[in-house]
Amino acid sequence: MASEQYILIKTKKTEDIIYIDYKNMAGFKVKPKNVKKYGVVDVNEMIIIKPAFIDRVLKRKAGKKLENYINYLIEVLDDDDADGAKLAQTLNDIVRYRTTINNTYRKYLDSKYLEILLRKLNLIEEKLNDKMQLFYQRMQKQIEEKIKEEQMRNIKMQQLYEQDEIKGRRSK
Repeated sequence: MASEQYILIKTKKTEDIIYIDYKNMAGFKVKPKNVKKYGVVDVNEMIIIKPAFIDRVLKRKAGKKLENYINYLIEVLDDDDADGAKLAQTLNDIVRYRTTINNTYRKYLDSKYLEILLRKLNLIEEKLNDKMQLFYQRMQKQIEEKIKEEQMRNIKMQQLYEQDEIKGRRSK
């Protein structure tokens, strides 16, 4: 069976299902997260055409993502033992998300909202960078302390070795 694409239009009148060429249609493509079959229809991808609906969907999507980053930031700021790998991964994810916003969402969202969204992302990124700097400073201190301890241990071992040599010479 050939793969056909359809558009469903809800009106007060009864309409037939109309064949539409999606490849040439302008709109925002969305892949549904849930993999439910609606009767005999299997929805793999949707194209949203109405600008107001695209705006609502993208604002909701961006708001959820931003809320996740803020919650993670709060969690990290409260935790003194933050994991450097998680911080780096989150920073990379924010950079990737900013690229997605600039490349994809810019077409559909108004410039004022984009400016606010990017400012919030920058603020989150700054706070995570600050936390990352604190993490690296703490790691640097721990490394320096371990090096000092190792040097002290080596000095003590050298002194003990020298004392044993001196005792061995006296006994001869």
